[in-house]
Amino acid sequence: MFKLRSDNNFRVSQNDGYLGLVIAARKFFYCLIKSVISLLLVFFVLSSCTSLRRDIDMQKGYQRLFKMEIGGVRQSLLVRGQNTKNPFLLILHGGPGYPFYPDISEEYPYLQLEHLFNVVYWEQRGTGKSFSSRISRKSMNTARFVKDIKEVVDFISDNFHQDKIYLWGHSWGSNIGVKYASLYPETLYAYFGTGQSVNPLRNEKNAYEVMLRNAKMYDDKKMLKDLLEIDTTDYQVRDALKVRDWMYKYGGIEYKIRFKQAYGGKSELNRIVKTPEYSFFDIFNIAKKPYFSGQHLWKDMQKIDLETQVPEVNLPVYFLLGRHDLIVSSEIAAEYFQILEAPEGKTLVWFEESAHRPFAEEPQKFLSVVGQIIKDTHPYFDDYYDNLTLVDVSFDFEFD
Repeated sequence: MFKLRSDNNFRVSQNDGYLGLVIAARKFFYCLIKSVISLLLVFFVLSSCTSLRRDIDMQKGYQRLFKMEIGGVRQSLLVRGQNTKNPFLLILHGGPGYPFYPDISEEYPYLQLEHLFNVVYWEQRGTGKSFSSRISRKSMNTARFVKDIKEVVDFISDNFHQDKIYLWGHSWGSNIGVKYASLYPETLYAYFGTGQSVNPLRNEKNAYEVMLRNAKMYDDKKMLKDLLEIDTTDYQVRDALKVRDWMYKYGGIEYKIRFKQAYGGKSELNRIVKTPEYSFFDIFNIAKKPYFSGQHLWKDMQKIDLETQVPEVNLPVYFLLGRHDLIVSSEIAAEYFQILEAPEGKTLVWFEESAHRPFAEEPQKFLSVVGQIIKDTHPYFDDYYDNLTLVDVSFDFEFD
């Protein structure tokens, strides 16, 4: 009745009947499935590979992506700098768990910082390229993160021959940054914090109360309804995220774009997808477990109180605070600054047109302040920066 031709093209002769069509279609379908699976496997293999950015002059600079074990977990470090002679800066990102590598873009001044430092971009355990489903939930605590910082600093010291480095903590990262600085001041030239957190529980309470007042002041019925639905006696990550959605609209996170766009959204997703250091599996994990770190660190974070836990830091300390920061209260940070003992000196700089991200909202001022920090604290400043031509960093900024 029918005959499948030996050329394996699965063609059916004119005399073949319905059964021949079924068999031919089935074989074609199986062949198609195999082809799709093969293509997917190739895609996954290719997607598991990562690339590096091509904007470093490798004759003078340095760029390398490390995947190494830190505290029993394989974690990712990206080291980039335009001049290998410059000092090293380790950045402690916020979140916790906020993907860091996507922010290395023209939207933020990290690329300019690479003219001042060899910048170490570290995605902390549970974040981005440092995520693993095998991470012990018990290891998600502040003390373990501080130990992780020590291992990273030791790695920089041993492999790049650095006696000391600079440390920048942002938001969540500023909690563990101050704790590290108080324990190991001998490893640092200076510490500076943006979105400086002191007491996360107080921050959340303050943020909720401010947004509740705003809802009533601006007669924002939808915001008022959302906020009143929150059980403040059992405040969870989901509640904090709901408050942040409204806070972003009202300028408590980025002051200059208040009322213009929503928190997160497509732009951040696009940056994540286009991040060259991320493989397909990294992006998949970010999408699958976006709140892994926040959820597992949540209870431990509520125990942080730098006023009582870190009354003194024995190295130069700088707080770079956005005047309109609501997500991490700059007022609470300023109160802590006043009582903090810092025998090596402390400096508070206000960014009047910024909220939580002064480095993004006032980048030129931020770079100028950071340049001044290096000038004031690095013993070989003149040797390293004689010919500096970075975006008009004049080092003549007057600290508050």
